Amino acid sequence: MCPAIQRPVAGDVLTRADLVGVAGEPRIRVEWRSEADGPATLNGTPVRTVGGIGGAEAVLNPGGNMIVLEDASGRAEAPVWLDAEPGPRYRVSVDDCVWFLRDVARGGCRSLFDNPWPAGWRSLHERYGMKVHLNVYLEDPDSGFTLAEMPDRFRGEWADNADWLRLTWHARSDKPDRPYLGAPVEAVLRDYRQVTDQILRFAGPQSLTGFTTIHWGEASREVCAALRDEGVRGLVGYFLVERGRPSVAYYLDAEQTEHLSRRDAWVDTSLDLVLVRHDAVLNLLPAAGVVPHLEAVAARPHEAEVLELMIHEQYFSPAYPGFQPDAWQKVEAAVRWASERGYAPVFYGEEGRLV
Repeated sequence: MCPAIQRPVAGDVLTRADLVGVAGEPRIRVEWRSEADGPATLNGTPVRTVGGIGGAEAVLNPGGNMIVLEDASGRAEAPVWLDAEPGPRYRVSVDDCVWFLRDVARGGCRSLFDNPWPAGWRSLHERYGMKVHLNVYLEDPDSGFTLAEMPDRFRGEWADNADWLRLTWHARSDKPDRPYLGAPVEAVLRDYRQVTDQILRFAGPQSLTGFTTIHWGEASREVCAALRDEGVRGLVGYFLVERGRPSVAYYLDAEQTEHLSRRDAWVDTSLDLVLVRHDAVLNLLPAAGVVPHLEAVAARPHEAEVLELMIHEQYFSPAYPGFQPDAWQKVEAAVRWASERGYAPVFYGEEGRLV
């Protein structure tokens, strides 16, 4: 039986919390099991296995690394990524976005920021440098609105603000729940392409990004592979295990989900797809609980480097039965906390890269 690398796990996105050794020479502790006691090599460096277990340090380079262990029983490999250089960073994302686009389109706005909702995000950007990523529906069936109604006269404003304001596909509409659980690949790609085409039309390519959150965080591996082929670089979700079953975890099994639930991100190397875990769903927290929740996240080193802060659009609206009058207060509390503790606002895949 070939040796098995147990730590790190293949696909791990490693941050500063994973590093050991001398500053300026990033190293990771590697642990393995093997039936072949005695001499071995770890990335070409001589090591030993004793009693079926072994451990040693390996030097890493920024970006992708292949950890290779070889001994008399065979060879084991674990691809990992060193993502430590950007340091502490945070991203704000908003799911279920469509109402503000409807209101801008139908409200006779001369500026995108005549509408109070995008104006609120701009105010947070101006005060804290915050960046926000909006995950967008194609339509709001209750009002008959579709993205085709969104005028393109704001393209200049979208372009001027693309350094902090981005859009991507989320789903066709809010209902049904879990719309892509078991859905055919062709149906998902249809919705993805329709939303993406509309964003390109009314906002321009600079407003798109390669990361998104699929509505309800549920989709088959085949769907996610097809989206990767379309250019989706990463997916964001809750990645919880509830009653032994994955929840809001796309297609991952319970073991994979449990592993990711204790980390910032993980790469499915078979798809070259980055999976990023939410740290706080702000509409699920009381305003007074936002800071204590983030303090608890920050106390867990392997979850603290990259903060993913999320809220849903509808909780800002007085017309919604679940309206939260303190929604803006929750967002500001989270953004202020992150800013005061040195977290930089980012979009993934750029200066805030995850892989």
